[in-house]
Amino acid sequence: MNIRIFPIILIILTGLTACQPISTAVETAPIPSQGAMEDISVPPTATAIPPTATELPTLSETQIKNMTVYAPVYQREITLTDGSFTIEGEFWVNLLPNIAFGDLNGDGREDSAVLLAENGGGSGTFVSLLVLLNVNGQPTQAGAVLIDDRPLIQSVEIVDKKISLEAVIHTASDPGCCPTLEVSQTYVLDGDRLVLIRQTSLATSGAVRAIFIEDPTSGSLVSTTVQIQGNMPIAPFENNLVYRVYDLSFTELDAGPFSVTSADYGGPATFDNSLSSPAFVPGTTIWFELMDTSAADGTPLAIERIKLVIQ
Repeated sequence: MNIRIFPIILIILTGLTACQPISTAVETAPIPSQGAMEDISVPPTATAIPPTATELPTLSETQIKNMTVYAPVYQREITLTDGSFTIEGEFWVNLLPNIAFGDLNGDGREDSAVLLAENGGGSGTFVSLLVLLNVNGQPTQAGAVLIDDRPLIQSVEIVDKKISLEAVIHTASDPGCCPTLEVSQTYVLDGDRLVLIRQTSLATSGAVRAIFIEDPTSGSLVSTTVQIQGNMPIAPFENNLVYRVYDLSFTELDAGPFSVTSADYGGPATFDNSLSSPAFVPGTTIWFELMDTSAADGTPLAIERIKLVIQ
């Protein structure tokens, strides 16, 4: 009986095996790594081509030497030819060779500072500092200030939106032919006005006369009572300066004495004074000036000016 059962079981197992599906190998592509998936799903970005830099228009000496300018001393509009203009026997204008280039109004374009000498037929030759702004590559006059009659100009340059001028100018006692005061002057363009913000000069000893206002700084918001702090390398005569207050058109609003402290006559000095002025009107902006003047003839020896906003 056992012999009969075995063949039956063998037949059943054989039939079940025949009913199993046949496994067929299928080739599949390998699964990309995460990095590869990112490369496939996001199209590669084209390398950006940097834009071509646009060159800002510049000013040239040729343009300046042949431009139309307003001569500020004799108040005449004239057109220069190679740096000169002449009405025989009446009036002449010369552009001095000292020409500086640099940005003065913060627009990134190179402006210019030049010196214009005017003579109206007499012995005096009056030299003014002029600002020429770069307006789309054309020199455009923007501000002017008189330097002196027959000064000896040593240099002019533009640095950090300021004009620095080195010259020998007249004291009130000097003859017209022969200036003796060596000065260094710094100017800024304030709107359409050229403003002297600092003047230093050389003493006979070779030391520098200067005034440094440390606090408040120019442009500060202040109250109607202002604490003025600073120092000087050389104390003024009798330890006194003069203060002046101007509006933005440089109309004088107030003036008075301003004392400093010094251990020795002519030695270093400091100041820390509380100052109230009727010119300190809330809501106004003013120029505040300290000046050291010659005891002999009143010549300005050192000047410091700051702009203050009264609140």
